[in-house]
Amino acid sequence: RSVMSVSQSVSQSVSAPLAEGTDRSLQEPACAALRLLALSAAAAASMGTLDVVDSLVRLLTRGDAQLREGAAAILGTLALQPAPRDRVLASGAVAALVRLLPLRHEPTQEAAMRALKSLAVSADGVEQITKAGGMQALVRLLQSRSAVLHGAAAAALEVLTMDAHRREELQRSLPQPPE
Repeated sequence: RSVMSVSQSVSQSVSAPLAEGTDRSLQEPACAALRLLALSAAAAASMGTLDVVDSLVRLLTRGDAQLREGAAAILGTLALQPAPRDRVLASGAVAALVRLLPLRHEPTQEAAMRALKSLAVSADGVEQITKAGGMQALVRLLQSRSAVLHGAAAAALEVLTMDAHRREELQRSLPQPPE
């Protein structure tokens, strides 16, 4: 079997517990496993083609703080590569990620900002983040007393405010999946 088909099969199996109504005790380990799988280019590419992204977006709005954090982190990792990034952008994840920014759970806020930073590499990502009010929310987080939140907000804003040429250079420098 090809690496892609194995990755697809594993991703599908691991993401099954993310379905609505599944016990939280199964969802947390599934998020942890998907977080690790998303680091693999082949697995990330297969997750971008499956219902995994949609399940993760649902967790952003319905899960508890830890599940929201895990889902945001996975989406951010997927967004490091072009094809999965496009799928994440098409899923409506940006608005859900922006809605996580005012929450009072620092790990979730940080994961959402890192995901937005990864999505901001593309012009479509910048447009969606801006339309969803992400710039304003990130600027507000620059005033945070938390060094972690301040740094994550500054990093996301840096990518969001880059000119198109610099964003393209950044996008080309990101790891590309093997052919």
